[in-house]
Amino acid sequence: MDAVSGVPQSPENNSAAAWRAPDQLVTNSSLSRLGIRLGRNREAQRRLRCKQQAHENYFEAQLNETTVRLHQLEEHKKKLEARNALLEKISYLNAKVSALPDQDGTDRQPVSLSLELEASSHLFLSLAGKPRAVVTEEVQRLSLAELSTIWTEYMYEIGACLLQLDIADDADASTRLHKLTSEAMNLIATRTRLDRSVLNAVMHQDVLTLSSLGHDPFAHKLDGAFYTQILTMWNLSEDQTADLLHLRKLYLTRRCVLSLERKAIIRRLSQIDCHILNPTSCMAELQDLTGALQQNAAEDYQMYYKVARSVYRGVLSIRQVAGLLVQAYPFVSSMEPVLELLALKWHEPTMDDIVMAAEAEPMTAEWDQFTEYYMIVGAMLYPDYLPISTCPLAT
Repeated sequence: MDAVSGVPQSPENNSAAAWRAPDQLVTNSSLSRLGIRLGRNREAQRRLRCKQQAHENYFEAQLNETTVRLHQLEEHKKKLEARNALLEKISYLNAKVSALPDQDGTDRQPVSLSLELEASSHLFLSLAGKPRAVVTEEVQRLSLAELSTIWTEYMYEIGACLLQLDIADDADASTRLHKLTSEAMNLIATRTRLDRSVLNAVMHQDVLTLSSLGHDPFAHKLDGAFYTQILTMWNLSEDQTADLLHLRKLYLTRRCVLSLERKAIIRRLSQIDCHILNPTSCMAELQDLTGALQQNAAEDYQMYYKVARSVYRGVLSIRQVAGLLVQAYPFVSSMEPVLELLALKWHEPTMDDIVMAAEAEPMTAEWDQFTEYYMIVGAMLYPDYLPISTCPLAT
C-alpha cells in the first residue's frame, strides 16, 4: 500500500521500484567517470595548447633572431660595398693626383685652403707647400682646369681620411676630415656665389673638369642609382629625414611663390603704356617694378645656394657630406635629386602637388624660421647635425 494515498501497490510496481536504485547508482558512477575523463581531456588540451604556444614562441623567437641576423648581414654587406666603392674611388683619385704636374720640380703637398667668413674677401690657399693669401675674386678667375686640380687633391685627402676612419676611430683623422671637408665646401660655395656658370654646372651635375674623360669608369652622370647608394651610405636618422623633407617642401614652395610674384610683376610691366612725349607719368612705377623684378630674380638665384648650404652645413653630418663629395667625384652632386628620391621613398607629396598648393599655403612662417636657421648655420663651423627646430616657429 502506498503510504501517502493508501492505495495498494501491485507486485510489478514494487519490482520497478526495487530496480530503480541500482540504475541510479550506475548512472552516478558513469557521470563520475565521465567527469574524470572530461577533466583529463581538458588537462591534456591545456598541456597541448601550452606545448603549441611554446613551439610558436620558439619559432617566433627563431624567426626574429634570423630576421635580426639577416638585417645585420645586409648592413654588413652594405658597409663592405660602400668600403669597396671608397677603395675604388681612392685608387682612382690616387691615379688622378699622381698625374697632376708638379710645380718647380717639387713634390706636391696636400692642399690647404680655408675661408674665414663668408663676408671676408680673403682666402688662404696653399699649393705645393707654398701658402699664399688670395682674394675671393682670384677664386672666381680660376679656370675650370685649375679648380679641378684643387678639387681633385681635396677629394683624395678627404677619401684617405674616410678610409682611415672606416678602419678605426681616429681623433686626428676626424679633425682633418672636418677641416678638409669644410674647406672644400667653402671653395665650391665661394665659386658658385661668384660665378653663375659654375652654379649652373653644379645644379645640372655637370663634370667639373675640362679634361677628356675617355674611358674613365667614373665618367657618368649622377643617376638615380648613385643617389640611392648615397641614401644607403648616409643612414639618416629620423630627425634628419624629417628636416630634409621639410626643406624640400619649403624650397619648392618658395620657388613657386617667387615665380608667381615674378609673373605678376611682368604682367604689370606689360600693362604700362608710357607715352613717348610724356613718359614722366609712369616712370616712377616702371622703376619700382623693374627694381622689384631684379630683387625677385636675385632672391630666386640665391634660393638654391641657401637651401643647399643649410642641407650640407646644418642637417647632414660632416662625414655624410665628405662621403657624398668623394663618391660624386669627378662631378659635384646636386641637392634636388636626392631630396626627390627621399620624398619618393617616404611617400611624400609630389613636386606638382606642392607647387599646386603653394599659392594657398606659402609657408611664410616656415620661411622666416628657415632664414633664422640659415643665419645660425652660416655662423657655425659645420656642426654634425643642427635640427631646424633649434629655431622656434613663429605663431
